[in-house]
Amino acid sequence: MGAVAALGFGTYSLLSSSDEDAAGTRDLVNQVWIERMPDTPRDMIGHIVILDRDGQQFGIVGRGSRWRHALEAFGWRLEGSKLKLFFPQDRVRGDVNARTWKCAGEAPAPFELCVEFTNDQGRSVQFYSHPDWVVKDAGSLEALAMETPALASVFDNIQLSAPELDVDSTQFEEGALPFGLR
Repeated sequence: MGAVAALGFGTYSLLSSSDEDAAGTRDLVNQVWIERMPDTPRDMIGHIVILDRDGQQFGIVGRGSRWRHALEAFGWRLEGSKLKLFFPQDRVRGDVNARTWKCAGEAPAPFELCVEFTNDQGRSVQFYSHPDWVVKDAGSLEALAMETPALASVFDNIQLSAPELDVDSTQFEEGALPFGLR
């Protein structure tokens, strides 16, 4: 089970470097992120959610519609604006820069939050969210699914328990990341 989510980095001239990083990733964790609103129940959309549950850092990335889901669990660590990702299925690791910002009016409705992930080659991917799409507990996910029927399948597929991940494993190799940052 899984869903989507994403990451952030902001630039504020009055803040120190570490404060800039913290401000730029403030909305990244425990937030549902999607690439766009689906047009139909069969419309496949990308999604990512990066969770910190009781100190366990894991997430789910995938593509799905009401009828089909392709999901992958991962472990993560955030160091400033650098998001370190670990994908146990393929034993792949990679880093992306993350930047979140408030983007109401800039993003398509109903989105008010944006996240952009950028790899070292400068390739980037953007996801959107809404301030109400915070993952608190299973009850909050049920409420989100009822409030936004077009995304019910995304909210229904977020797993709140951490899979067993050994993110310190030396068995991970640098590789292609599954959400468009190849």
